[in-house]
Amino acid sequence: MHVSSVLRNGSPLLRPSAAQQQLRRVRELVQRTSHVAGLNEKRAILAEYSDLTPLLQLVYEGRFHLTSRTVQKFRDAYQGCGAGYIPSNVTELLRLLNNGVRGRQACQLVNAFIEHHNIDDGMIDTLYRCIDRHLRVGLSKHSFYHMVQRETTMTAFLERLQQHGHLLESQMPVALARTWDEPASCPPTKTSWYASRKLDGIRCLFMVIYNKVHAVYAISRTGRRFHTLAEWEHRLSRELAAYPSSFVLDGEMCVMNAEGHESFARAMSAIQQHGPKPDLVYFPFDLLTLDEFTGGGGRPYSERLECLRLVAPHLSHVGALPQTRIDQPVTFEALVRDSREWEGLMLREDVPYEGRRTPSMLKIRPRCEAEYTVLGVDIRTMRLALDGIYADRRALASITIQHGGRRVSVGSGFRAHERVHYAKYPEDILGHTVTVSYMAEAPTLKAQDTSLRFPVVKHVYGDGRTI
Repeated sequence: MHVSSVLRNGSPLLRPSAAQQQLRRVRELVQRTSHVAGLNEKRAILAEYSDLTPLLQLVYEGRFHLTSRTVQKFRDAYQGCGAGYIPSNVTELLRLLNNGVRGRQACQLVNAFIEHHNIDDGMIDTLYRCIDRHLRVGLSKHSFYHMVQRETTMTAFLERLQQHGHLLESQMPVALARTWDEPASCPPTKTSWYASRKLDGIRCLFMVIYNKVHAVYAISRTGRRFHTLAEWEHRLSRELAAYPSSFVLDGEMCVMNAEGHESFARAMSAIQQHGPKPDLVYFPFDLLTLDEFTGGGGRPYSERLECLRLVAPHLSHVGALPQTRIDQPVTFEALVRDSREWEGLMLREDVPYEGRRTPSMLKIRPRCEAEYTVLGVDIRTMRLALDGIYADRRALASITIQHGGRRVSVGSGFRAHERVHYAKYPEDILGHTVTVSYMAEAPTLKAQDTSLRFPVVKHVYGDGRTI
């Protein structure tokens, strides 16, 4: 629906009480799921609210381009919008926001919805949680997808891709790596491992759909279309003319610096901007049939790798990422030593594809440690479990330290009870020394300014550094 038609003359399709009833159902669902910890218990409760599945899918998968804070600021000056079109329920409202109603029109639409349906303060809080995509029910996206049992079929995959040009995150069976914390020894396997350099780039999958001619879609790991890579899509479509089949290329989009290392900041900048991208280089590490990608199984990695080695040399702006088969411990030890100069090391087991976070794909990353003084704290409401009970609690979200000339926020490494304690007694951490583990320094577009990659608080010295 076009933006201009949303706020033109029209009338609601259902009585205002329909929207109120839907918000009451959402609020009831939130209250019930927030008082149980087990996923099976949450699944049982969610099954009683199947009428809310379309709404919940929008909350977990949508992009609304505004926040409740923006809506509230606009509401202070809101004077009504006349007899415009008012969505009949929350699902319809979120669908309009997801489909492109933005800015002032989006704020006006939400406030007209609140006024028309006589949404009281209790229900407004529930509506704001929907708009912020943060219901606080203790369910991750993947847990929700699993509970509603949304299968990724080939038919659904192709229909969504061809009709909309992108995929829902629940339809993206992307292989994600787990961390291997014992680099002194190679992980056990019944087959073998292939090792390669871990690249510091942007994950990018090229969906190649063949139907007389190739249609190529550059997709992020979450299913979003990289519209800025249209030039890449057109070029790959031409270059793949000799391969009349459909498949998926999985790899990393990188920008290399003069020393031959990847620059994540430059890659991110390039991929966010339209226009020519002469510095981008694509490093594919897997080639899958659509059946393998959507359903898993199929050929082991070694066979997929052979297909990739046949196709990749015929593509421009594509770099080679050597995959070394680990046949003996000395090979693994040498690769681990080499990886100290890289982002890390990736291990792929010679097994069929698994489109999830899988133990058949491991990452080994070197980490550094340093000590810092805590300069500031960020305290906010967080959903935490204490003694098995989830609730919204006032908690420490992150601390601020100084690395070089840059202030860095560190939020990982705290247990739930520590977060609550430091929120109540911030003096127990402010000004104290902490040990922070991090993967590496993170260069920014300003050469003299660096941050930290994946910082984690390892220890807080309550009475000063004594050991």
